[in-house]
Amino acid sequence: LINYLELCEYWHDKDDGMWEEKPALHASSLAACIRGIEKVGVFCDYDKQNHALAKHNLTNLLPYESSQHKLDLALLSLIWPYGFKLDNLVADIEASLLKAKGVIRYTGDNYEAEKHVEPRWVMGIPWLGIVNLELGFVDKAKDYLAMTEKLYTPQGLPEAYEANNIDYIHVPLAWSHAMAIILRAKLAER
Repeated sequence: LINYLELCEYWHDKDDGMWEEKPALHASSLAACIRGIEKVGVFCDYDKQNHALAKHNLTNLLPYESSQHKLDLALLSLIWPYGFKLDNLVADIEASLLKAKGVIRYTGDNYEAEKHVEPRWVMGIPWLGIVNLELGFVDKAKDYLAMTEKLYTPQGLPEAYEANNIDYIHVPLAWSHAMAIILRAKLAER
């Protein structure tokens, strides 16, 4: 894994990001490489100089996900599961991307472009609960679980909602359910 990442020059490698869109240097991808190498690096050698460069590049990208997307739902991955403590990032996402029935991935998201609306991604609600819990905000995490419970359809949690509150065709969506289960489990551990 480390050899592969170093051959790709992960510290400045452009990839398609969490949403598999246009190539760019993505903070969420860079953070995944940094934390992955740190975890397995206790068992093998890795290039410390390039790792330091990767951390520097991540610092330079933040608080943005990439040159294409400033605030982006993918940035939550830095807090969970990667463990970076970025309180301000959560507040910015809540202020700009959080909607009544989900979280838009980024301003101008054109997924399902023929619908002409930014989808409200359901998985973002429990994910915000998880990251708030990781940052020690238990009451906010409980509020996000309560919000999640209200988003269930008879078929389960959907992928997203349109601006007019119609759920998208992908119901149930595994990401939405997984995030809800993780949030419930983490709250139960408290």
